[in-house]
Amino acid sequence: MTKTYFTILISIFSLTVYAQKPVWDKIYLDGELGLLSVGDGVAPFGATDISLGYRLDPSFAVGASLIAWLKPNECCGPSATGTGLQLRFTPAKTRLMMKVETGYVLWTGYASDSEYPAIKNTAASGKNYLRASADWRFGGLTTGLTLAWTSRQFYDYFDENNRLLSTDTFRIGAVSVHVGFALPRELKVGDR
Repeated sequence: MTKTYFTILISIFSLTVYAQKPVWDKIYLDGELGLLSVGDGVAPFGATDISLGYRLDPSFAVGASLIAWLKPNECCGPSATGTGLQLRFTPAKTRLMMKVETGYVLWTGYASDSEYPAIKNTAASGKNYLRASADWRFGGLTTGLTLAWTSRQFYDYFDENNRLLSTDTFRIGAVSVHVGFALPRELKVGDR
């Protein structure tokens, strides 16, 4: 029990010391540009995003993000965009930066090669996405991997008499290799 109280006191003390910094020092901005995406195939475009948030302490931060990604495949290249709430973790004394995020799907696209166009069933399709990423920081520059996927999406096919022929059901998910930036820059060990 004493260890728990000691840990809580140390945490409160570190947050209090961190609270003395100007607000600008607590804001973070980062972005990623996907270079390569792997799904059911490989494509030269990956998850791309921009995030803005507030650092609770030197290691933990919360923020908002805009993201776009695609799932490469031979046929239809489904893609999605979304906006979400992000938790960012930058452990002390490492170059690592990790982010987890959940949010709302703003748009999905699906270019079917069927005779009839695929029409999104908005009522049945899921509205949320999940994303996780890990980056290695080099000052203000980053490189790493992003995994992003939507909840289940439904696209219907209708004939010329408006009769339902079939439905495609899938999740739009892929792993992307990216480069990016993160501000504030990676801190030196003595700066924390």
